[in-house]
Amino acid sequence: MLSDDKARSEHENRLRLDRASDEIADARRQLEELKFLLQEKSKQNGDLGDEMNRSKRLLDEKYFESSRLRDEAVVKGDQVCDLRQQLANIEHEIETVKVQRAELWREINRLKELNEAKGIESNH
Repeated sequence: MLSDDKARSEHENRLRLDRASDEIADARRQLEELKFLLQEKSKQNGDLGDEMNRSKRLLDEKYFESSRLRDEAVVKGDQVCDLRQQLANIEHEIETVKVQRAELWREINRLKELNEAKGIESNH
């Protein structure tokens, strides 16, 4: 019986040893899988970081472009305001000239009538 107990004990120890080595092999395999996943996630993280930096640069460029366009719009708005003022001044000048021309036209017609009247009086 002692040899049976010893054989059974050795057999149980071998089974425990086999289970332990299987667990170690599984743990190593899981460790390798986790290392691979970590490496993959690190690469993805790096790619996302690069994409984020590109997006930030693009956003900065668009921000500066919008600032430039806003400044241009302000300048153009000032120019439009100046041009509208010039237009108003020119329209006022045109109206003044029209009034002057109408007065001159009336004066010319009055003088023509006077001249005709003098011509008729001198013929009589």
